[in-house]
Amino acid sequence: MMAFFNIERGSFTASPAFTALGIETATSRSTVAVCHTGKTYSVTLSGSRPGAGEVYGAIDALLTAAGVVPADLMCIAFGCGPGGFTGVRIAAAVTQGLAYGLQLPVFRCSTLALLAASVADVEAGSAVIATALDARQGEAYVGFYRAVNGDIQPLRADALCDPANFRLSAVAATENFSTCYLAGPGWPVYPELLQGSEGLVKHEEFSCLPEAVNLLSLAARAHTAGTLTDAFAAQPNYLRDKVTD
Repeated sequence: MMAFFNIERGSFTASPAFTALGIETATSRSTVAVCHTGKTYSVTLSGSRPGAGEVYGAIDALLTAAGVVPADLMCIAFGCGPGGFTGVRIAAAVTQGLAYGLQLPVFRCSTLALLAASVADVEAGSAVIATALDARQGEAYVGFYRAVNGDIQPLRADALCDPANFRLSAVAATENFSTCYLAGPGWPVYPELLQGSEGLVKHEEFSCLPEAVNLLSLAARAHTAGTLTDAFAAQPNYLRDKVTD
């Protein structure tokens, strides 16, 4: 019996001519999305750990709703992590399998960069967005990005950190920024990350999580810039050797 998916529809302004599939399953909110002819179609998967079968089912439902056949796709985009091991692995495996089978290019995006993209429209100009997810085992995944008119540029490599040995104020001094936006649920889990950072934080979005729809917007930019990669590059980025979920 085919599963029922509640499909949300929206507009896609990045490039109406761009048709692509996006997969983000690294966090507790897993989403899949398709863009086509200036519209988006997205699904939030049930539970925090969807299986590959549910992801494929959502893809089929979205392609049907959008009136798209696999041959219409111009690329497949996915959140490569860091995040939950199982979710990161599933997104990479589904992306790689489809990209190889359909001979499509891939857009591989940091889940922390995608988290930054979810709040990148808070300022029209340039803004630093500091992202954090709970990595479990008393650690956090942190990323720092500069959003410039919707483009997400890394300030430094994503990292797994011990909150006791990390301070936002130290990163601000090193990377030379005076204010930033906070994004992601990792910050309130580890408040010590923010010790001594009074005056640095301009806005907080602790409840936001990465979304496949935002992934498509970033993929459209990469497609225009010619920076998509091949299926072999659809590798996960776990940032740690110990498996947690």
